[in-house]
Amino acid sequence: MAVAFVLVFAGLLLKRILEEAVAAEELNKIHAMEQVVASDANLAESLRQLERLANRLVDWNGFRIWRLSGGSLRLIYRAGEGLLAEPRENGASGGRLRDTAMSTGESVVISDAARDARARGIDPSAVSIAVVPLRFGDRPIGVVELDHHKRGTYGPKEIALVARFANQLATALHIQDLRQPLLAALARVETQLDTLNDSARALRSGAEVVAQNAA
Repeated sequence: MAVAFVLVFAGLLLKRILEEAVAAEELNKIHAMEQVVASDANLAESLRQLERLANRLVDWNGFRIWRLSGGSLRLIYRAGEGLLAEPRENGASGGRLRDTAMSTGESVVISDAARDARARGIDPSAVSIAVVPLRFGDRPIGVVELDHHKRGTYGPKEIALVARFANQLATALHIQDLRQPLLAALARVETQLDTLNDSARALRSGAEVVAQNAA
């Protein structure tokens, strides 16, 4: 009994240590995502880095980011392709799941697409599906969509992790929205400075001509 007690205690202690080690590693990855969001990298590079870090937290075969634009979702990022030059429309495959996640603000999880009527029309290779809303405060940004070929891939723990890095994705997209007007304003200022420089050079040339004529 004494030996059994010691073994049980050691087992529980080892389990606790492993759980804390895993939690610490997950926290480090979340912090790394925060550094990516706070960096000066462009949107394509930021999303690529976030995808790489998120893949160390949750497994998937398909990873897609849909952004709300003009009242409807548009596919802007896809694993393997990166940031799309031209956003794609919300097609029939999975469109109902994405619309549900957007309208309710809650994650939509499919554990077995073959047995779930909500997954009708989905690619047969996608057995487990998770659609998590992207929100910045009260503002809906879009959804992130994951799929896997195994059943039951996305349980409560996995969805909690997806929700955590979904916040980083939403922040990155929101920062990009803020940067665009600033970049446009800087471009206008640079154009105006070039015009002023040209005007100054023209005035200087005119002044030199006047000075020569006066001489």
